[in-house]
Amino acid sequence: GYLEVGLLLVVVLAVVFWTHWTYGLAVGLTFGAGMSACILAGRRIASMDRGVSDTYDDVTTTLQENVAGARVVRAFGRETHEVRRFGGHMDRYTRKWAALERFWTGVMPGVNHLYHLCLPLILLLGTRRIGAGEGSIGEVTAVLLYVRTIHHRIRPLTRLVILGQQATASASRVFEVLDRQELIPEPTAPKQLPPVEGAGDVVLEDVHVGDGETAPVLRGVSLHVPPGGSLGLLGPTGSGKSSLVQLLPRFYDPNGGVIRLDGIDLQDLRIEDLRATVGLVFQEPFLFSGTVAQNIAYGNPSIGQERIEECARLAAAHAFVQDLPDGYETIVGERGVSLSGGQRQRLTIARALAMDPRVLIFDDAT
Repeated sequence: GYLEVGLLLVVVLAVVFWTHWTYGLAVGLTFGAGMSACILAGRRIASMDRGVSDTYDDVTTTLQENVAGARVVRAFGRETHEVRRFGGHMDRYTRKWAALERFWTGVMPGVNHLYHLCLPLILLLGTRRIGAGEGSIGEVTAVLLYVRTIHHRIRPLTRLVILGQQATASASRVFEVLDRQELIPEPTAPKQLPPVEGAGDVVLEDVHVGDGETAPVLRGVSLHVPPGGSLGLLGPTGSGKSSLVQLLPRFYDPNGGVIRLDGIDLQDLRIEDLRATVGLVFQEPFLFSGTVAQNIAYGNPSIGQERIEECARLAAAHAFVQDLPDGYETIVGERGVSLSGGQRQRLTIARALAMDPRVLIFDDAT
């Protein structure tokens, strides 16, 4: 393993230094130069690899957008434009990948050959010591054999350094996401919602929402929706309807005011507990690529087939589901591509109902 190679290198250097310090210096300098060059090359490769990965992201994003939005592209006659855009991303990806391969094949052989420079140095030093009557042929032969034992094992160690640099560059992209500060903080002393049957009691008191730079989206909103009650929000686009309803599952918090569910401030509840009690039907229906039954039971996987069908009936989806090739076991395809827009919307309503939520929100899902 790599630990064995490292230990062997240390032992060989110690023995060579013990034989004579000039041999040890020659081996140490050449191996040190080789390792330093390897580290520098690894950093360069890692930087280039990061660029290749970023460009590849552009390629896959463009491809995914064009597949998902094929109808929009055709409707607006933008096929040629999208082909050119995708081709541009592919050209950049190909150039960066080729540059990385050229660097690897052009530089790494030279880096590996730096280790071999110690062989002529040892022969030169040994010849001088023998000529001066201070060394012997056996001494030089022994040093060469010691060095040879690690030459063919140093390449895996070199590759480990390169892979380590690449892994570090790749991991940095992951940690950029993991290290982001959570925008919605969890309460330090969370409270539990009181047990209730049916709907919950929702109260908003003087709620403000805004980013501090533009006009506030919501200003001083107060309302009360009692258990079993309902409330419709009407207004033009951009008036804050979606912003208001997204406060309830705490997708973000208000800049001012208080929102209570069954008498408890939402910010005093664990986010997981809160969202388990709020059923949300989004404006844009989204389905996963599993079966109809799996999509309905997504928020509450423990429910049985009877409850799944009950929720489908409540959402007026049971009739068309029965007409599907495999009924509730029909695969809906990625994003529910095999269904119409209205069918997808009804399944998302059934999915929200299956959670048996205290609060059911329809975000412009008409």
